[in-house]
Amino acid sequence: MPRTKAKIQVVTNTQLAVAVLAAFLAGGLAFAAAPAQNRVAAAPKCGVNSYSVLNFGKGCASGNYTGIDVGCYDGTQIQHRPGVCTPLAQLKNFATQACANRCSGAPVVRNGVLSLNIDNELPALRNPRYALLGTEKYLITRVRVEAQNESIRIEDLALRFFPTLNHVPGNRNTFPDDITRSIRSLSVYGNGNLNDASLLARTIMASTTVVIEDIDYRVDAGVPVYLYIAAEIDPEAPPAAAFQVSVADAGHEALGMASGNDIVPQVGNTVSAETMINGIKFVDVSSRFPGGRLVAGVQNLFSFQVTAVAGVTDEIIRARFMELDLRLRSDVATEESENISDLQLCRSDSGNCIPLRTVDPLTPQRTEVALTNLVNSTTTIFMMDAFRDSEDEFIDDGETVEFLVKGNVMNVNEHFIQMRIANLDNEGLKYGFIYEFDDLSPDHIFRDIRRDSPRPAEYPNVVGSALIN
Repeated sequence: MPRTKAKIQVVTNTQLAVAVLAAFLAGGLAFAAAPAQNRVAAAPKCGVNSYSVLNFGKGCASGNYTGIDVGCYDGTQIQHRPGVCTPLAQLKNFATQACANRCSGAPVVRNGVLSLNIDNELPALRNPRYALLGTEKYLITRVRVEAQNESIRIEDLALRFFPTLNHVPGNRNTFPDDITRSIRSLSVYGNGNLNDASLLARTIMASTTVVIEDIDYRVDAGVPVYLYIAAEIDPEAPPAAAFQVSVADAGHEALGMASGNDIVPQVGNTVSAETMINGIKFVDVSSRFPGGRLVAGVQNLFSFQVTAVAGVTDEIIRARFMELDLRLRSDVATEESENISDLQLCRSDSGNCIPLRTVDPLTPQRTEVALTNLVNSTTTIFMMDAFRDSEDEFIDDGETVEFLVKGNVMNVNEHFIQMRIANLDNEGLKYGFIYEFDDLSPDHIFRDIRRDSPRPAEYPNVVGSALIN
């Protein structure tokens, strides 16, 4: 059977109109479709449709440019800004790869949207904390990352560190170079466990604005993820240096996985909780005092324990316990009689004691009073340096020390006594640290205990169980 070759005919608009009109006049529509059967659909065009190169202020040599704008045949517009003078051939190669398989008639991919923000919702990151000298992986903050419209690959992340005000008398303010001296390196992890398998990138801390490069982390559209930022604390960091962290306004690199576009992220203004460098910290101040029956005579009214943990340095560091806000609550005393006397704070392991007195007398209207060892004092703080042996003021690395409050109670019938340590988050506790061979005066002072969350229900107090008759 002879093969019939299809013949393609060019039909003008006038001829087409006449043909359609004739078809209608003939009373049928079948012929009206005939020209369409002869039309050949235009083949889709793929790849680069147009491009223009840019040269912004770099003074690039001939044939080199700072960026390229590319239009693909599917309508996608792509901007590429390497930030350095780049040969035209290399930029055109980028355009070819970016527009590969992008064809006319294909749906246009919308540019992705990337948001970066410091996130403080993790309980361990909500509150100010102390970072010990020599800590290899100290979790400073985490960054919430969210992509929209397309998946986005984060290549570089920029963070800004800034000093916070130091309100503790005796400690100098923090300066930017204190921060760079405090942190040796920064690392980005994919989870909060900070295990080696989740390490994404690491960089040296050379400036208060840090760009962590080559993270190469994919963020799928609509699925928020978190990047965990950990610091290596220098063993010789300046103690009491205090800082916070935010996402920097610039310095990030991100790429849309579908669009191929460079993505400029939207940066939030949230900042992290404060981190303060410390040589030794009180990790626990708590009470296991059992309470029980209040009896007449001398007895233990309260007890509490203090545990200290030091950082990793070449020198031995000791904590010096300096001040405490201790309160006594009772309905035992009246204005006319002294029913509670001979109050003392004692260190259990040495047996040495400090005499105490109430700042104000207990009355039916004043059922809680502060204790002090200062004569004619109206302060709610008492000084721990009243121990006759100065060693009783010190708590060493890994040591837990118990302190007791004793007193002589006369009138106990149907009464109670209860004690507490107050204001552990502010002025209620003061300690410092010294190196083993220094004098007794701490160079750096800390006025609170910063517990990792979750905190006990009674925080910032440590409340002992009551003695009741």
